[in-house]
Amino acid sequence: MLPPGHVAGGYLIGYAFVRFFEPSLTSEEEWLLIFLAMAGACAPDLDMFFSFFKVGGMRLATQSANHRLLFTHTPFFWLTFGAGIFFLFGFSESAFRSACVFTLGAFSHLMLDSIQYGIRWLYPFSKQLFSIRDQGVEFDLPRERFFMHWMHFLFAYSRRFALTCLLEIILIIAALIIAI
Repeated sequence: MLPPGHVAGGYLIGYAFVRFFEPSLTSEEEWLLIFLAMAGACAPDLDMFFSFFKVGGMRLATQSANHRLLFTHTPFFWLTFGAGIFFLFGFSESAFRSACVFTLGAFSHLMLDSIQYGIRWLYPFSKQLFSIRDQGVEFDLPRERFFMHWMHFLFAYSRRFALTCLLEIILIIAALIIAI
């Protein structure tokens, strides 16, 4: 899934968390938790920078540089990270809420990536990727200037990952409807 879909998924997770589990928060606390969920939903893709470095540029990852194969793209990592946030910030109720919502955002990312890419859900016990519909990650795109490259990427993405693209559009529309 592309960043806008992950942000929308994080927004929806944060909004649901605030509405259903923490109805007595101030407006500022609500927005902070929603922001943390959106940040958590984007955080697993920060490992992409390592893949770009490994590949030597801003090209799509080949199987040897697939960022979803890194340990930072696993539930184990994000559960550990969330627990670290909780311990680091002193076992308070706000630290617990923050850690929970950030971790839920990261898990929304992993769930969305499980649709057509695959995630190593059982890591560190297994390195197997689990997906609903495995489409691989490689694209055969010509080297072009920046704008044309991304235009061709979006066209290829919408064709190859039609299920993910449709879900992404639905998430973005739902997040916009709720936000308005």
